Amino acid sequence: MQNLGVQKVIVNEESLLVKEREMRQTFSRDEEDHLVGLERNVERLVGYLLEGDSSQVVSIIGMGGIGKTTLARQAFNHGKIKSNFPGLAWVCVSQQFERKCVWQTILQQLWPECDVSKMMEGELLEKIIRVLETEKALIVIDDIWREGDWDLIKHVFLPRKGLKVLLTSRNDEVALHADKQCVPFKPECLTSEESWDLFQRIAFPIKDTAEFKIEEDMKEIGMEMMKHCGGLPLAIKVLGALLGKEYSLHEWKRIRENIKAPTVRASGSDDRNFNLKVYGVLYLSFEELPAYLKQCFLYLASFPEDYKIDVEKLSYYWAAEGMDFDGASIREVADGYIEELVKRNMVISKRDVDTSRFETLQLHDMMREVCLRKAEEENFVQTIDTMANSESPCKSRRLAVVRLPEETFNVDTEVKNPSLRTLLFIKNGELKTRSLFFTRHQLMRVLDLSFAKFEGGKVPSSIGKLIHLR
Repeated sequence: MQNLGVQKVIVNEESLLVKEREMRQTFSRDEEDHLVGLERNVERLVGYLLEGDSSQVVSIIGMGGIGKTTLARQAFNHGKIKSNFPGLAWVCVSQQFERKCVWQTILQQLWPECDVSKMMEGELLEKIIRVLETEKALIVIDDIWREGDWDLIKHVFLPRKGLKVLLTSRNDEVALHADKQCVPFKPECLTSEESWDLFQRIAFPIKDTAEFKIEEDMKEIGMEMMKHCGGLPLAIKVLGALLGKEYSLHEWKRIRENIKAPTVRASGSDDRNFNLKVYGVLYLSFEELPAYLKQCFLYLASFPEDYKIDVEKLSYYWAAEGMDFDGASIREVADGYIEELVKRNMVISKRDVDTSRFETLQLHDMMREVCLRKAEEENFVQTIDTMANSESPCKSRRLAVVRLPEETFNVDTEVKNPSLRTLLFIKNGELKTRSLFFTRHQLMRVLDLSFAKFEGGKVPSSIGKLIHLR
C-alpha cells in the first residue's frame, strides 16, 4: 500500500480472554440471504435433530463450498430447534484447534453467566457434563476434519437422552467414528435451474418483482460460465456478484475468456478437475478487484483458519499501511472497503446489532485458499503458526506470529529480515516472549503487541528506536 501519512502508532489493546476464545467460532446468524434449494433440506435436517430415539449424532457431509455451514446455521436458528433445545452451542474446530478453547466456547454458550477464562480442562469437562445432565441441548461442531479431532473433544458428549450433536465435515469417516448410528446428511450440488435462479438473485437483485430480465446473449454467456461453478453455492454467489458489477455484453465476454483454472492446493477428497474449475471462478474474483481492494483482501492472509477478525483492529492495520482516507475517518473508509468485499461474496461479515457497523470478518475455507495462494505468489505476508513453521529468514516485509502456545518467541533470533515493516502477534493460546529488541528492525511501521508478554513485564526500551511507526 502507498504511504499516505496515515496516523496511528501502535495497536496495543487489552485482550479479553473469553472474546478471543470465541474468535474461532463460525457465525450462527439468524438471517441468510439468497437461500436456493435449501428449504427442503433444512426441514429434513430439523426433523432428524428432533427425533428423540434416533442417533445422538447427525452429520452434514460434503465438499467445500456446498453449503454445509449455511445449512447447519439455518437448522441451528430454526424456531422448532430453539423451542426444543434450551441449551444451544456452536463451535468451529477446523484443522488446528485447542481442546480447552473448544470446551470453553461450549460452556460459555450453554452457561453464559459462567466465567470460563481461568478454568482448566478438568473443571470445564465437569461443568459441561453437569449442564448437559440438567437440560436438553444441541451442540454444533462445525468444520471438523479428522477422527482424531473428535477423540480429543468427545469426553463432554456422554450418551444421554436430550443431547444432540450436529457435525459438519468434508470427511464422512469422522461422523461414523463419532457414532456408528450417525444419521448422515449429504447436500447435493444445485441443479442447473437452481444454480441459474441463485445466480440471477445475486447478479440482478430486483426487489419489486420476482421476474429477472436478461438479454439472451448475456444469458447464454452466463450459463456457459455457470458450468465452472459446478453447482456450488459459494462459487455461484461469487460469480454472480462479479458479473453483477459489469453490465455490458462486452465485459461479460471478457470475463468469460478470463475464467481459468489456476494451480491450487486441492483437497484430496475432491475431484481435482472439478475443484480447479471452481477455484478458477474464485481466483478471477480476486483478479477483478481494484488495486486498493486487492491489498486489503491479501492482508486477511495474516489470520488463521476460521478466525473472526476484529474489524476495528483491522482498520488500524490498513491505516498504518497507507489506506487512502480522502478526508474520512479510519472506520468509515474501512467499512466502505469491507462493504465492497461483502457484496462480492468474498468475505463473511457480522454487524453490530445496535450500530449496524461491521464487527468481525471471516473467510470461507475456499476463498481463504485463494487469499493464501495470492499472498504467497506476491510475497505479501509470512506467517509463523507452528514451531515447525518458523523457517526464517522471512523474505516478506510483513510477518504474523499466529500460534506459538507455551513457546518463547524472540524477534532477533526468529526474524532475520531487517527490512521488516509489519509485525503482528495473533494468538490462540498463551504467547510468551523472552525479549523483543528492535535494534535491527528500525523500518517497522505496523506493530501489534496486544498478546506479547515481556520478560519482567517491561516493554524493551529499544522500541523507542522505531521512529517509522504509523
